[in-house]
Amino acid sequence: MARHARRLILWTTGVLLSLALLAMLGIAVLVWGVNPDIFRGRIERAATQALGRPVVLAGALRWQPGLNFRIESADGRIANAEGFGSSPLASWRALRLGVQLKPLLDRRLVIDHLELDGLQLALARNARGANWTLPSSNTPPDEGLALALGSVALRDSAVSFTDESSGSAWSATALHLDIDLPAQLDAPQLRFSGLSLQARVNGAPLEPSGVALLVSVPRLDVDRAGSRLVAPEWQVKWNDATFSGALDATVGGTPAAEGSLRVQAPSLRRLLQSLSITAPGTSDASVLGALEAGAHFVVGEHSAALTQLDMQLDSTRVTGGLTLPALSPLSVRFDLAADEVDIDRYLAPADEPGTPLELPLAQLRALDAQGVLKIRHARLAGAAAREMRIDVD
Repeated sequence: MARHARRLILWTTGVLLSLALLAMLGIAVLVWGVNPDIFRGRIERAATQALGRPVVLAGALRWQPGLNFRIESADGRIANAEGFGSSPLASWRALRLGVQLKPLLDRRLVIDHLELDGLQLALARNARGANWTLPSSNTPPDEGLALALGSVALRDSAVSFTDESSGSAWSATALHLDIDLPAQLDAPQLRFSGLSLQARVNGAPLEPSGVALLVSVPRLDVDRAGSRLVAPEWQVKWNDATFSGALDATVGGTPAAEGSLRVQAPSLRRLLQSLSITAPGTSDASVLGALEAGAHFVVGEHSAALTQLDMQLDSTRVTGGLTLPALSPLSVRFDLAADEVDIDRYLAPADEPGTPLELPLAQLRALDAQGVLKIRHARLAGAAAREMRIDVD
């Protein structure tokens, strides 16, 4: 009896698997029997109407081999705005579109994933305005073509920006981007997830060789009605330095932000150099090295504060808080404590020609600064001092 039951189970399982395989083969035949290039003109027209610029898919649409249903087109471009030259606003090597299966069987195209390979995006501003400003379109959407984008990806791309009025120019090369989008971009509450951006950024005031940038935001919540952004966790890698924390910001009406910030940099000198800032010469070349800092921050329209500050630079640890009750004119309040400071290490090298030290007395007198700095142990000119307290009124 048990042998017959096992045999029945095996036969039933085999029949179900065979039926499932036949169904999958049938769907594959139906789908692969659809020539995706029939949608090319429709996509071009819809994109042209949406952007107000001619959009060309130079390569024929074809199925991309793989487990997912994806369509690929080689080469394409978006025309530039009038007055910005003949070069395209954007061009790409390959465009890949993820499509939903059920609408495809009805000869409708619903796109849920967009991937651009080799995107070249040239943003510019001149006397005419900005070339990324797009005209509004009153053309009704194509009912046979719909966007339900769940994710966007960029591979091996580049974005440049030039401003003729200021002469500034920025670029991001070797750019890779991934982001998952909310189901409805016009919903009052939006959640973006899986944001990852990697690029090499060039442009003043960055150092000539540029900066390696890596941004990661696992989750970003947007409240459109309250103009509020919440990122419970974020991380930015800037060359070999790492910035991380959390952010809760209001960007509409009265701007405000609060959150946490943590900085880890193997070398403060190298971090400053990446911004084309030359650190001062010091008698000990190893100082201005490793930096670790953490704090809670609150920023308002006219004020800012750092609390729970805990910073380690070289061998000195500083704790406390710093408040800016007013940003214009600047007002400073602080309560800081340092464990030990060897001031001699930070003085100018002895073999450098000395120049008289000129303090900006007028600016210091005008500065509204009050606070206390406590130093447990300090060294200067070979002399040691303990339990120092500096009061600023």
